Formats: sequence, structure tokens, C-alpha cells
Amino acid sequence: MVERMEATRTELTARELAVLRLLADGRPASAIGRRLGISERTVHKHLEHVYRKLDARDRLSAVLTAQHAGLLAGSGPMSPATGSTREREMPSRRID
Repeated sequence: MVERMEATRTELTARELAVLRLLADGRPASAIGRRLGISERTVHKHLEHVYRKLDARDRLSAVLTAQHAGLLAGSGPMSPATGSTREREMPSRRID
């Protein structure tokens, strides 16, 4: 299994990793495209390649596999290093 993880690390392109990192942050394809300056269709093509290379069927399994492989260390809602949930600041809403 370690060999497969090492092979995966070298198989993913820099752009595929960028898409995967934004996916792990919970962003939809449209937001990923805007952030990277590419079309939503191109994002989906990158995701197809990521899914194939990680042997994943969906977004969740792709992110979990990538985290397990160490490709997303420190990203996403769970930090693999500590296992703790990363706190995110929520904007305060004033209720009158």
C-alpha cells in the first residue's frame, strides 16, 4: 500500500493537487475554477483524473485517500497531524 501511495504522489500534477486541496476545503467546482482562473469544466476534468489516480469514486473518498497518503497534510476540517478539528472563525451576526 505504501508503494501505491508513493506512486500517487508522483502521478498527480501540480494543478490536480491544487484542485484537490480546494476540494478538501469544501469548495464547489465553480469556486475552485474562479480561484484558479480555469473553467468549471476544466475543474471537473482535473477531478476525473484525481479520482482515477486515487482510485476514488467521489469527492469524499478522494479527499480521505489523499489525506491518508499525506497529500493534504494540515488541510481540510481535520488535521491529520493532531486529529483535532480546526476551528474556523464564524462571522458574528447581530440580532436586533
